[in-house]
Amino acid sequence: AFPLERRLAGLTFDSPPQRGAPLLLDDRVVGRITSCASSPALGAPIGLGWIRAVDGDFPTEVRAGTVRATVAATPFYDPKGERQRA
Repeated sequence: AFPLERRLAGLTFDSPPQRGAPLLLDDRVVGRITSCASSPALGAPIGLGWIRAVDGDFPTEVRAGTVRATVAATPFYDPKGERQRA
């Protein structure tokens, strides 16, 4: 089996990003945002992006310009229903 070189990852953002923006780890381009939208349920912008592995590992946090992006599990929902009970 061949190791994965890139994958489509769910992303949460600290502010709204620009669709198509490059994803950076330090100053190295490791991917690109493919889609993004505001999520009223999560109270934050979310999206998808292709991310490349760096030295065999996928980054868990990247930047899109000045916007910080954190890799998140997809689909974007609350499987335990914790938000409904809050």
